Amino acid sequence: MSRIQTKGIFCLEADWERRLDRGLSLRPMLDLLHQWAPLRVPYVHRDVATREEFDYYLHRWVQAQASRYPVLYIATHGNAGVLSIGDWRRARNHIRLDEMEEAIQGQGRGRIIHFGACDFLSLHGNRIKSFVKNTGLVAVSGYRRELDWLEATLLDAAVLAAFQRYSLTSQGVRAAERHIQKTVGELARNMDLRFQVRAR
Repeated sequence: MSRIQTKGIFCLEADWERRLDRGLSLRPMLDLLHQWAPLRVPYVHRDVATREEFDYYLHRWVQAQASRYPVLYIATHGNAGVLSIGDWRRARNHIRLDEMEEAIQGQGRGRIIHFGACDFLSLHGNRIKSFVKNTGLVAVSGYRRELDWLEATLLDAAVLAAFQRYSLTSQGVRAAERHIQKTVGELARNMDLRFQVRAR
């Protein structure tokens, strides 16, 4: 693994619970990947509690200065094609796939998004293919099922680690997908983990 180039992770995480005295965080999992020798995966973690924060950091991620972090990890509540952050009663805090597509606008070349959100990829396959094509992304991954937070965090860690093992190309992502099936395939099947890879 020493020859593999690390791919930094840019994580946008929303609140998981509304109560202020409770807080779940993915930072410990990201810290574990950062301590993983010899890769020491670098990461940026930002809490996003408002639509403005989400939009701001998505814009930052597609900029050249963030090229060290080509893996965007979005961890929020969600349902089919919609991410939910902050106060769910406000329509503005529901971010749709087409809004993300418009924001990225072909600037995703050489990059991947992993959606750590319940049910987000429960869309027609053609819609996900067009998202990958129109954004320029190498691939997206995510789930088509309701998730248990801890089990999803374990699988997210496995997915992010698999991305480190292979190149950020269509061929590399397919190899990462095979690695996931080989190592944690039962968990991936139980949570209906899906990959959509850019056509060559």
